[in-house]
Amino acid sequence: MQQRSILPRNSALVKSYKLNKVISEINPIDSSVSEDTLKQELECNIVAENWGNVVKILDICLNKKINIDNSKMMLLLQTFASIGYKDGLNVLRSLYKIMKYDTYLAQGEFLLYIAKCNWINSNVKECLKALRECLDKYPALKNDCKILLKNIILEAIFCRSKAELLNIIEFVQIFTRENKDYYPISILWNYLFLSEWFSDQQLAKNLIDTNEELRLCIILMCPALTRYLIKTNRISDVYRLLELLLKHNMMESYSHVNQMLFDFYCFKRNRSACAEIIKSSTVLNISLREEQYNQFISWSISGDPFKFLKKIQIEKIYSKF
Repeated sequence: MQQRSILPRNSALVKSYKLNKVISEINPIDSSVSEDTLKQELECNIVAENWGNVVKILDICLNKKINIDNSKMMLLLQTFASIGYKDGLNVLRSLYKIMKYDTYLAQGEFLLYIAKCNWINSNVKECLKALRECLDKYPALKNDCKILLKNIILEAIFCRSKAELLNIIEFVQIFTRENKDYYPISILWNYLFLSEWFSDQQLAKNLIDTNEELRLCIILMCPALTRYLIKTNRISDVYRLLELLLKHNMMESYSHVNQMLFDFYCFKRNRSACAEIIKSSTVLNISLREEQYNQFISWSISGDPFKFLKKIQIEKIYSKF
């Protein structure tokens, strides 16, 4: 059986390559040079991606209280977070705290950068700790936290170990309970449901079984999710979705998904599949659209499911396929 990769798809390679440059390309920096010379040296080393030298120069600027251009510092923050260079982030945070304190606070002490850095370094607990601290201390950054959390969820499902994924799931559930915000858990459920791993699909089942509010979110997600599954020819997953909806008595959503599935099979001229949908709908006491019944009748009489439909109706119904 294929094993889940425990390395992030891109971030580990980027980190390995660029942090090697940090270690191998540190050169002596004369701390007695002028401020202009230091800034020129900083620019040259940024262009060359000599991050070790960059941090040494930043450390000198910190000791001398030399002000660095904010755009340059933000660029370095993003770079160091993306390659997992925590020492570089800490020097930059110290610079901001001393030289640009208002920005330091407005950016939530750059805790999101620390969270991302720890995630790149596979330090999941420290990542979630920084994320939690940011949420607790800086509510205004909640949306930024959710964006980072979405990216972490995606990578955790497709690129990380099962243990890391379970830590993320626990964090998302706590976030949901405390904030009454169901966006992250909806994203988590969606990615778990779409995963090809059976264990992930079981985790998605557990989430929907234990979260009533999540079920309400899934009602809103169903149309787009079903269209995606049909477009990508993942019909078995449409049936898996129908099973979940039936299990939790979400019959209105079940009916909508069922109708979309009927349209798909009709478009593919799979008459037996359409007949099965009509049969199961009768058993479950749910309805198809009136034109779908008419379509099936015309199909039975003339052999053409589209004969009695106007062209505009056909285009409207089947444009999604």
